[in-house]
Amino acid sequence: VLVNNAGVMPHIFADPVETDDVLEQQTFRTNAEGAHFMTKYALPLMLRDEAAVAADPFERTVVCLGSAAAWLAEPEEGNGMLAYHASKAAVNGLVVALHQTFDAPAAEGSMAL
Repeated sequence: VLVNNAGVMPHIFADPVETDDVLEQQTFRTNAEGAHFMTKYALPLMLRDEAAVAADPFERTVVCLGSAAAWLAEPEEGNGMLAYHASKAAVNGLVVALHQTFDAPAAEGSMAL
């Protein structure tokens, strides 16, 4: 099981226009790229035994912790979480792409359905 749980939100009350580009890049790298690359490099190990995957696909599980911020905008004035919102939307996209690529069964109520 791979659990992608890393996430940062360092600029929560900053003005989005004034937020430092490097800080936004670091947020996106941690939140979105971290989940992407951890998954990319774990998949060959998780999928190396095709018979076991066919017998029990749930034994090879990737869990990505996202956030409602992926689709909900925060109403507070001066909220500088643009990179956080975008990075969590990217994590959601990763989950959808994994499901579509591997046609994996998903639990009822999961995002992949």
